[in-house]
Amino acid sequence: MKPIRQVTAAVQRRSWLLVSAIAILGAALRWYNLSEWDMWNDEADTLWIAESGEYTEGPMYRTAPVNFWLTAASVRVFGANEIGTRFPSFLAGVLTLLLFFVTFRTVLGDRAAILGTLFLCLSMWHIFWSQVGRHFAPLTLFLLLGLSLLLAHWQRKTAYLPWLAAASVGVALATHSSAFFFLAAFVTVLGFGFLASLLGWAERPSGDYLRAGVPFLLLMIAYLPILFSVGQYILEVKTAWNPPYGILASYLFYVPPIMVFFALTGFLVLVKRRDELAWLLAGLIIVPFALLVFSTTRTLASAAYILASIVAVAALVGVTADWLLDTGSRAMFRWAAVTIVVGIFVAQTWD
Repeated sequence: MKPIRQVTAAVQRRSWLLVSAIAILGAALRWYNLSEWDMWNDEADTLWIAESGEYTEGPMYRTAPVNFWLTAASVRVFGANEIGTRFPSFLAGVLTLLLFFVTFRTVLGDRAAILGTLFLCLSMWHIFWSQVGRHFAPLTLFLLLGLSLLLAHWQRKTAYLPWLAAASVGVALATHSSAFFFLAAFVTVLGFGFLASLLGWAERPSGDYLRAGVPFLLLMIAYLPILFSVGQYILEVKTAWNPPYGILASYLFYVPPIMVFFALTGFLVLVKRRDELAWLLAGLIIVPFALLVFSTTRTLASAAYILASIVAVAALVGVTADWLLDTGSRAMFRWAAVTIVVGIFVAQTWD
């Protein structure tokens, strides 16, 4: 990752004011009608398990109790109703916006991080799951925390941060087993980085990748018995109903092709800058998607299992928007660049 130029205290205050406004908007969007939608079957199951402490679905939920614990605490405060069931997802959704900015401002710069935060704030996919009493918004928050700690390690070279990052991903695994898709992405990207460094293709020393990757690899090995147990259960009792093209269609509904184009542009911008973050963000999109498509040919799966990839998409879109504004800094292109960037967010509000 390339160092980001230092900014003044005044600029930092302005950035935090903007992000605070975005977080307030995000909270309003996620709170809107939060208690009005009827609970659907899976939410009712969440509420029942949280209240009773009895796990349905064999090892699926017994090995991933975190969201049920959070829901049980919420229900004690708000009652056994829609708000009580959905508040953990709502809170996780809002906290994800703030953590996103904290995570990416030091590696992408304040403007790119703010624009990425706004993209995530307006993402109808993230808003939807922030209003549902299920695992996926908390899961996204815990995975983002793991990514944040990993990026902090790459900047500070602090030995314990990769272990904390892996621990955060471990909490995500204890929230829903689909976090394994992202654990596999971390291991894959860090593993390829290690090999690329040995071959002289990477600027970062191989030891950096090794120190960062070992905690994730050990976590993967430790989780394999649980993965096989859950996998065996769902293969036996869950029918494959969502074909691969259904996953693709769902993903492109929530992340429309134009947004995929902007994310791809952000990836290419980072590659041109020789910023290794490009490969990590791409891996957090491509690896989970590929594993989900493979899974859906055999058993129950849905696009919600890779909701956390919206974080990487938002970061790459933020890079693109920031690059467009830089490119359009000359008077001739300024209004064209501003129009395109504004169009990104207008398209989201239309969605």
